Amino acid sequence: MPRKNSLEAKLTDEIFALTARAKKNISAFDNKLFDTFSDSNNEELFFYTSILTFYAHIEGCIKNISIKYIDYLYKKDQNVQILPHLHFIVKNKNNATWIKWMKRVSILKKIDKNNSGTLIDTLNNLNFEILEQILFINNISEKDYVKYKTDLNNLVQLRNDIAHGNISIYYKKHAITKTDITKFKKMTLDLIQKFSNDIINTLDSIKI
Repeated sequence: MPRKNSLEAKLTDEIFALTARAKKNISAFDNKLFDTFSDSNNEELFFYTSILTFYAHIEGCIKNISIKYIDYLYKKDQNVQILPHLHFIVKNKNNATWIKWMKRVSILKKIDKNNSGTLIDTLNNLNFEILEQILFINNISEKDYVKYKTDLNNLVQLRNDIAHGNISIYYKKHAITKTDITKFKKMTLDLIQKFSNDIINTLDSIKI
């Protein structure tokens, strides 16, 4: 394995730290915590707190890791954005591939040291469609993320209903269960870890 340069090592450490902190917070929503809330007749509060926490960490991790990655590209080489996927494009010379590649280059040419935060915009509503856009900008294939689509969109919908004040109404109408929370928790942990891993693996594709 080639030795990492200082910029890459710093980025990797920052990604590991962000991911570890998020996973620690998410993992706190375990059966013991659920039982504590149930005993105090605040089970509903547990459900809403967990939904908001899961979504916040998905959005926070994906956005912050992406911004750090784009900043890394800029610091490393302002022209490095044209390198990813070049070997793939050569092997797959079809119009769709070229158009997609040129679109990505066009997006990344907008990068400067001050605007990576606006380039990666979750619109405070990181559903699967927006996730696809972020994956595209980061040179990550969306095909392995499709399995998260339904659960992610459902989590976002729940989060939005909570944020817009439809708390008790939504809870009673849809009967969110402990099983639902367990499912959302697993999806959140898996999605954050996969995105973190994929960004780190993408570093290899920009080396020449």
